[in-house]
Amino acid sequence: NLYSSLDQRAKALEKAYRELEDNDRIKDQLLQNLSHELSTPLTHVLGYMSLLIDGHFGELNAEQLKTSELVIQKSQRIADLVKDIIAAHSTSSGTLDFATARLEQVATLAARSLSGKAESANIRILLRAQPNLPSVTIDRVKITEVFEALIDNAIKFSEGGSSIEITIVDTNSPMVQVSVRDEGIGIPPEEHERIFRRFYQVDGSTTRQFGGTGLGLAIAASVIKGHGGKIWVESEVGQGACFFFTIPKATSLAPVDRHKALA
Repeated sequence: NLYSSLDQRAKALEKAYRELEDNDRIKDQLLQNLSHELSTPLTHVLGYMSLLIDGHFGELNAEQLKTSELVIQKSQRIADLVKDIIAAHSTSSGTLDFATARLEQVATLAARSLSGKAESANIRILLRAQPNLPSVTIDRVKITEVFEALIDNAIKFSEGGSSIEITIVDTNSPMVQVSVRDEGIGIPPEEHERIFRRFYQVDGSTTRQFGGTGLGLAIAASVIKGHGGKIWVESEVGQGACFFFTIPKATSLAPVDRHKALA
């Protein structure tokens, strides 16, 4: 009868749902294992290779130094890939945990985390924050990842001796605006929207020359959208690039929205 049929379908749906939950748990566990099994030894490799290059185990000849620097470069690339994959999974399956914060403090910590990479590439990171900025309502961890993605992207496409400038300003709106400007190779106007798609690269040679998964900007776009802000880029080929995003001020988000699922 109809009741029996509906009951069977309900049980079938419950079973399918439990299987999906199990699959998600398995996927989460696999990604956690991936992060641990790769990140831990990579951290040791990068640490020991840095000591080797600094001469702690004796002076290296030119060929040994070149090989050691190449090992660090490739190890860092793998570490960045693992970080992007984990961040992409977290963004697609997680939620935003909003709290009041000072955006200039978040930017400072993100810039500091990449200062070593910038120094190695002979690139300066400058932070200019308007005085008396209002507080913002953000997921501090996720917005830190946005800053790191934009700064890392700027380092990747900039030449030694150049600067990256992070600017934070209040606006005549419920938003605070952030910009991350570099002096790198620039982006063609027709690519300005596409670069925020997952796994998108401007062209194949970009991936080969500069590395990357094509996930960083997509993750940043998803996080900013989840905050009710906007993200965009202004750039011309050979003229560097400036990435902008906006974040609501602390009074702009209703309390009912303080925990929100990411799209």
